Amino acid sequence: MKREHLFIDNNGRSFFTYRDGLPGRASNFPQQPPIRDRDAMQEFRQLDIAQFCWGCGRHVSEVKLDLHHIMGGSGRSDERTNFSMLCGGFTLNACHPQANTDGVPMGLVLARKWAIDPLGTDWRRLAIIRGRFLPDLMMTRDTLSPSAIDTSWGFMLSGAMKSVGRVDFSCMHDRVYNVCEWYHVEQKLFDAGEDVTPNGLT
Repeated sequence: MKREHLFIDNNGRSFFTYRDGLPGRASNFPQQPPIRDRDAMQEFRQLDIAQFCWGCGRHVSEVKLDLHHIMGGSGRSDERTNFSMLCGGFTLNACHPQANTDGVPMGLVLARKWAIDPLGTDWRRLAIIRGRFLPDLMMTRDTLSPSAIDTSWGFMLSGAMKSVGRVDFSCMHDRVYNVCEWYHVEQKLFDAGEDVTPNGLT
């Protein structure tokens, strides 16, 4: 499968091609004021996909959930593409305090954003909010499967959450793979006529 067909956002752009048309240097990125929209935040919190932690999969009935701005700081922008849900508060091993660390790296949150909320994912807009290119996507072994590179996977997760009350992200803390690394390994196997599976990495 060609890179431009992988990880497509709501504008039809692949994660591998969203940089096209953006300046090469962060200092030349478009400067746009952040959006302040509490209504957008409240509406997002009401969605089915916002009723479980995107890090560990625990349901709102088990933990306190925080709306996490993927690109935070003083310039954080209140828009759906920048929203995710992570458990916080006094939750044991809460994911929110670990955001943007080795525990819950930004690349993993971005990958979960696309998988769970493809309609709300805009790679280029996220890069503009950040003021520079995005880090590589990071995925755990369970998500490196044929279904994981199809946008229907996000809806499958949402359906699973509604039917069983939580999503199984139990391997979240297993080895995390750089998606670009994974793609190159899988492409080499494909070019060599090998069966392309997530097991190309060890």
